[in-house]
Amino acid sequence: MNAVGANGAAYLYLALAAAAAEPAAGRADLGAVLEDLGLRADGETVSALEAVVARLRAGGAAPGPELTLRAARVPHPDPPATPEGWYVYAVCEEDGGEDPEWRGIAGTPVRAVHSGGIVALGHLCAARPYASTQEAEGLAWVRAHDGVVEAALGRYPAVVPLRFNTILHADGLPAARAASSWLQEQADALLGALARVRGCAEYEVRFHWAAPPAAAAAEPASGGAQGAGTAFLRRAQQVAAGGDAEALAERCLAGLRAWTREVEVSGGARDARTLLRCACLVAREGTAAFTDGLEALGAAHGLEVEATGPWPAYSFAG
Repeated sequence: MNAVGANGAAYLYLALAAAAAEPAAGRADLGAVLEDLGLRADGETVSALEAVVARLRAGGAAPGPELTLRAARVPHPDPPATPEGWYVYAVCEEDGGEDPEWRGIAGTPVRAVHSGGIVALGHLCAARPYASTQEAEGLAWVRAHDGVVEAALGRYPAVVPLRFNTILHADGLPAARAASSWLQEQADALLGALARVRGCAEYEVRFHWAAPPAAAAAEPASGGAQGAGTAFLRRAQQVAAGGDAEALAERCLAGLRAWTREVEVSGGARDARTLLRCACLVAREGTAAFTDGLEALGAAHGLEVEATGPWPAYSFAG
């Protein structure tokens, strides 16, 4: 260790004087005083200090400057700064009630940040995505995220769900303040998104080519002729590749728009099995009409219709 300078020596003499004034002072007391002063000393140095204390108690003179004490002034460092972020589960429309007492990822308490009639549900986190090498842990985080979103849907008038690992970076601000600033800056867009999904849920809908009868599909080709199943698949592929499929998909979409608030088509879904895949934003009071309409639409065009939901409106979050 380096020898202390003039200021360090002055601190040491004050410490020695304080120790000498206390009859019960000893190694432990000296160590505590040194620590309070931000000084660190090894065992040999502490022994030298004890000798000085004994001389002071006996009325002797304090050691002169020829005594070199091997102690270093050690500043108390602040804990390493960890960049903060604000994890966001959802943005909601105020309901005037108390803040929820929910828990999110890894049991972290969910906090509500309010601004202009909007609530952001989230909590502090490191300014980096959640990532795990353990599949079970990652799935648990995703389920926890979905659990908070589902709870919000059951409480608030309108909820815009955000995708897993949506994190606001604080950029030097306290993370909660950064979340509040984000709400203020994005207020118009967020209010618009809330109005868009208010009172609605999302359904995924797929229109499939109706399969041929099981007996015909299983019939093997004979004498070089095609089996019924093979002919069906080939025809489905031809329709999927041609203009007939486009026209049929448009008729299905026109029917869907009669019972939904919005429809978003998923690209790349058409193949020999599937004609159309889309996300539908459906008003809760119109759910029965929507499901009845799907059945009628499939029957009218000879298609099988597969619908799943209701889900949070991720596809319409903005």
